[in-house]
Amino acid sequence: MILRSFAIIYTVMGIFFLMLIPASVNGWFGIVPDPLSGIFALIFGMPWTLFLNLTEATNLYVSFLVSAGGIAINSLFLFWLSKRDL
Repeated sequence: MILRSFAIIYTVMGIFFLMLIPASVNGWFGIVPDPLSGIFALIFGMPWTLFLNLTEATNLYVSFLVSAGGIAINSLFLFWLSKRDL
């Protein structure tokens, strides 16, 4: 039960951090553009976002998709762990 709650909180925070990137770039909701707005999504997507160093990708869309994929993989792993009998 506790792990499932943690998985839900992690997923919600990951979605929030991913939405913070375009909100900051486009100035939605009065947010001042900040070049470091994506750092939280990169941290939440670890260890998968470390692959960005291997590709040397500087494209915003590639970084966003890798961060989103990392957060999705981590969320699925947490939900899978919460359903197992430990």
